[in-house]
Amino acid sequence: MNLQEFVEAESRATAIRAIDAGVAIHGLLQTRTYMRAALDNWSRLAVLISEEDKKHILYTRVKRQEQILGGDNPPALRVVIDFQSLTCRYTSVADHIEQLKHIIALSKCSNIKIRIIPPEKSNLRMAHFYEIVDIFDYGDESSVFIESARGLHRCKSATESRRLDLLFSFLYSEALNEEQSVECIKKLIDSYT
Repeated sequence: MNLQEFVEAESRATAIRAIDAGVAIHGLLQTRTYMRAALDNWSRLAVLISEEDKKHILYTRVKRQEQILGGDNPPALRVVIDFQSLTCRYTSVADHIEQLKHIIALSKCSNIKIRIIPPEKSNLRMAHFYEIVDIFDYGDESSVFIESARGLHRCKSATESRRLDLLFSFLYSEALNEEQSVECIKKLIDSYT
């Protein structure tokens, strides 16, 4: 599966539900500085990516953000973020604080709901073994994509898709509500200053 198929599926979605399981902040919520640093870190750990490929990936991510978050009729975006993702600092402290403030700013958009799984519910982290799960809804249909150490792939099993849909619903209900999540992020920012 290639990134283009993922981007096309994402761009058609009327709603996006995402689980961010503690490795990095979801791509739609990243600042450019964080994107670059996370990509550099991933490249060092997993696979060497050429500078040209990095530029292409960064360009694609920024365009995705503009299309998904900045369009005239943006999809509803609900993201469940494991607190551990918020503490994955790939940048300087100042840039990381800007990333966290960026998430708070996005949470004020009427189409975006961000919920945090707090550290005291760390047992929920092991509810699945994926890094990121994206569920794109198109009315009565949905597509599920999984990002893991093995790469990005579309879930073709109806049973697995349903399980991940239920997992999202469970984690969303167990996470802090939107206001509590913002307060949680603010406390994390305060811990850096």
